[in-house]
Amino acid sequence: MFDPPNWQTLSVYPRATISYLIKLVSFILIYFVIFSKILYMPRIHMRHCEDFCEAKPAKQRTRQSLAPRLKMGDTRHPTPDTRTPRSIHPAFIMFGAIMGVLSILFHSFVDFNLHMPANALYFTVLCAIISGISSSGRQGKLSDIRGQTSAKYISVISNNLRNPQLNYAFLNKLINAIIIAGFTVGLFGIIQWLGWNGRMFWIVDKPGKNFGPYVCYNHFAGLMEMTGFFAIAMFYSGLFLSPLRHIKRLKDKIVWFSSEQANKTLIYLFLSVVIAGALFLSSSKGGILSFGLALIVFMLVIINISVKGRQNKMKLSALAVFTLFVIMILWLGPENTLQRFRRFIHAVQYMYSGGKHRLLLRPYIWVDTVRMILRFPATGTGLGTYSDMFMPFRRFPAIWGFLRYAHQDYLHLFAELGLAGAAFLAGFLVWHFRRFRECVRRLRRGAENLEK
Repeated sequence: MFDPPNWQTLSVYPRATISYLIKLVSFILIYFVIFSKILYMPRIHMRHCEDFCEAKPAKQRTRQSLAPRLKMGDTRHPTPDTRTPRSIHPAFIMFGAIMGVLSILFHSFVDFNLHMPANALYFTVLCAIISGISSSGRQGKLSDIRGQTSAKYISVISNNLRNPQLNYAFLNKLINAIIIAGFTVGLFGIIQWLGWNGRMFWIVDKPGKNFGPYVCYNHFAGLMEMTGFFAIAMFYSGLFLSPLRHIKRLKDKIVWFSSEQANKTLIYLFLSVVIAGALFLSSSKGGILSFGLALIVFMLVIINISVKGRQNKMKLSALAVFTLFVIMILWLGPENTLQRFRRFIHAVQYMYSGGKHRLLLRPYIWVDTVRMILRFPATGTGLGTYSDMFMPFRRFPAIWGFLRYAHQDYLHLFAELGLAGAAFLAGFLVWHFRRFRECVRRLRRGAENLEK
């Protein structure tokens, strides 16, 4: 790490790349931990297989002697409950995670959320949830292996490993923890904004445009995007699984809202409204536009998956959710956010007339980053080396500050990994697009089954 290399490396600064790889491996390990906790596969000890498959006369391999040893797991590792809860539809959870990822991908065009440890952690968890649910078995429960013949034994194990079931107990806790974390941070941001004294946590002097517990309001908006879509998805999950659509009389519909299922469903709606209000209050232009675009996609899919005759009701529900968001924003006060958008429009007009404005620093960064990419097109400069290698390529005034990130995750990735990074990004986007199509099919199939 300290000695100069005597060979041609894939990084212009190996020490920075090694440090970055350590962080990357940490996130990969978190991904696999979450992925393995979401899925449940039978714990089958090798000694069970050896005892069962060893060459013994058939009369000696009695069902009674094998039953105590051939079990799905031992008593120290109880089998989790893989039954689907009444108020949770896994396709909606997967859909909420995909929309959170989509919102961050939109936001990454103008910011660097994925370089912030907190947001990168939540993004990793979202990817693990998508992978886990898409890998879960679509067939029934896990098959039991007790008292089976040798060929059937191998067939059952193979089927169980190919079709692992979801651990709904863990998944439910994980989703609720993410939503509660987003709501708590969002509520704290609203309270701090209402009682703002110019100091972070009302104590720490911090120059810049921080919001809530985040140093930068853009990254606060990124967290709200990822957690908000989970709350919206859980609300629609409860709405789809509720008996409300089968209730004919208005009096009975009103009575349903006093039930326990209705209370849980409306709580998720309330949490999503608070999170959306905090996002808008942060005045992050990229975050607001990204959340809005992803929300449009979300509502269009919800309307599209509804069976004929129910689409008008889904349109009304989407309009009701949007109205609640607007009411929350108007109640909090949109003046500061609207003023930021006005200043941005004035800066664009000033730049169009030939001037240079610090508010529009990012286009200058992106142009110089493209020059950096063209200098190292194949493999880039190496992971974690952007801030060290950008200085020779920057052409805007030094008084505008030192930069560690490109404020555009895609260009940042291309600058550090070149065509290899472009190939990875293309594979990532294609994989998630396929998961999106799979999720829509599951949602449509679930809606049709509920109608039956």
